[in-house]
Amino acid sequence: QHRIKHFRMHRGSCVIVKIYFFHNFNFIKPLNKSQVFCIIKLLKKSSVRNDIAEIFQISLCVCTNKEFMPLTPFHWGPSSWIGLLLFKRLDFATFMVASVIIDIEPFCVVVFGLNSPMHGYLHTFLFGSIIAFVLAWIMYKLKSSTKKVMSTFRLGQDSDFRKILFSSIAGVWLHIFLDAPLYSDIRPFFPLATNPLYDMTYRSHNIIYTICKISFLIGLVIYFCKISKETILRKLGN
Repeated sequence: QHRIKHFRMHRGSCVIVKIYFFHNFNFIKPLNKSQVFCIIKLLKKSSVRNDIAEIFQISLCVCTNKEFMPLTPFHWGPSSWIGLLLFKRLDFATFMVASVIIDIEPFCVVVFGLNSPMHGYLHTFLFGSIIAFVLAWIMYKLKSSTKKVMSTFRLGQDSDFRKILFSSIAGVWLHIFLDAPLYSDIRPFFPLATNPLYDMTYRSHNIIYTICKISFLIGLVIYFCKISKETILRKLGN
């Protein structure tokens, strides 16, 4: 119950959630994917479309017997191939960390039961940029250690602060752009209270999830091509 009360919902959607959760599952039996989408269909039929994202998040948080952060790992899909294609312009390690760092916000909301939106201030370009600057400073201080770790994967870089800062901002902004169509509680252009990127039809959810999944494969292909090219050039040089 304490998880549901933190979500802003219209009266109609509250009724549906209570009937579906309490009557059928009583918050004990885990939800599977088909059951999650069943809730969404019920919401669409009730014409309460603004709360689809919130209910989807509730469903995912309850669907297992452990806390679950929706979409967070999927951000590494697009960031992997973008970071590899722009390897000379981006600090890869910073870009990968920045692409998921702001999801510390929904993590804290779920774990500590905070009375705040899942995607609040950190999921705005204003405060997200501040987090990006802090992350860039940390990654710059750790760049020697990071280089050693990334060199294991033949992705070591000796980046200056300007490159690291640009990579950090780019990673955070990419995260916000991917989340903005999915969740109605995001206000990316804060202090503006609207989210013009939000898709109330729910079509973008499947599209973005599919893109993220395919991006993992694209990233692997680009990575192995990059390693193979460097190996061939090294042999030719010798």
